[in-house]
Amino acid sequence: SSGINAEYGGSYTVKLTTIQFKKFEENQKKPPVPVPAAPEPEKPAPGKEPEKPQDKPEEKPGDEITVTQEPSGKFVLQIPATLWTILIQNKRFEGIKPSPENTKPN
Repeated sequence: SSGINAEYGGSYTVKLTTIQFKKFEENQKKPPVPVPAAPEPEKPAPGKEPEKPQDKPEEKPGDEITVTQEPSGKFVLQIPATLWTILIQNKRFEGIKPSPENTKPN
């Protein structure tokens, strides 16, 4: 065994400045990269409550970004490897370019 704790396939730690973090948050609001034949965004049916974010059984626990802020003011993002790929594909780091030294697999 490699000795890496791959509970969720590993995770990445990214440090962002306040400016980079704001940019990252802006990027989260962009629509995902279109996949051919993507279904229309579904509108809640009349009388149907829009689903609450926690009602997403398909997401495995651990598939989310944990953000902590250092005393220095930098934001530290823990990103599961599974999510990392999606973030890259959807250009969530556009304009940020996390540098290798602050993007190390744990």
